[in-house]
Amino acid sequence: MIGLDEKSQILTTNAELVLEWDDYFLQWDPANFSNIKSTRLDPSRLWFPDIILYNSASTDYRAGLVSTYLMVTYTGRVKYLVEGIFQSVCNLDVSYFPFDEQICTLKFSPWTMDKSAVRMNASLPENGLKRYVAVGKFKMISLEPKKSTTEDPCCIGTNFDDVTYYMKFQRRPTYYIINYIFPSVLINMIGIMIFYVPCGSGEKISLGISAMLTLVVFLMAMTDALPPADTIPLLTNQLLERADKALAMMEVSQQQHKDADYKNVLTLEYLELARIYDRFFLVLYSILTVTASFGTLLSSPYASSVGI
Repeated sequence: MIGLDEKSQILTTNAELVLEWDDYFLQWDPANFSNIKSTRLDPSRLWFPDIILYNSASTDYRAGLVSTYLMVTYTGRVKYLVEGIFQSVCNLDVSYFPFDEQICTLKFSPWTMDKSAVRMNASLPENGLKRYVAVGKFKMISLEPKKSTTEDPCCIGTNFDDVTYYMKFQRRPTYYIINYIFPSVLINMIGIMIFYVPCGSGEKISLGISAMLTLVVFLMAMTDALPPADTIPLLTNQLLERADKALAMMEVSQQQHKDADYKNVLTLEYLELARIYDRFFLVLYSILTVTASFGTLLSSPYASSVGI
């Protein structure tokens, strides 16, 4: 995997395709040819299937392919190794961002040869994902091939075999925890500190406004890093929830100031009552924040993958 562009939703991979088929016209008896059992031939001089990447996002699909010689054995077995950089469309679901998992596909199928001419079989290399190199914000956790037969819209009644490789990626959340979640938790803690500020200081509302504006800046920064989607990401929900709590805390503080103006004096009894209210809302909002944070974390696919 070279990278996954989340804005354009394009996956770029560097992969090797191994195509094998039997060509009975290429069989020979090694005893008649100096015991030669295999050879290398130029692919331009032989038949080979016109298999392409169906969900390619590149305008010049074959520009990134490295064509090699065909390896042919005396039994007629032909092996064609194709090394290339593939760009494919990958629809992202950022509902659980930044603890999300994405499934991208590479669909290979003949372009002009239907099932009667080419029959495909899905397989994986023996070493599995041992050669996989993780790059960027995602790591691959599974790779599964699936063979299917579909009817091409161009040719009614004609079926084509295809092999689709399903690649499951898991986002590395460390970067987002350090740069997004941890600062937002600190900002939320500062917002909760509104209830520690004495009622008579007059600084409660200004502290709440500062916390809310900082959360809005975080929302704008995160929006720039994500693709347009109908779903609201997990982290966005958290930030919006904390912004709502900041507004609610400012409303409580504003009500306290209104009561103080109505009494026109901050009596000891009123200050004691305001302190009790502050401690009550401090405990309430702390419990709500911790519960909501753990609830959203446990509902994400990342929690189940690490055994939480």
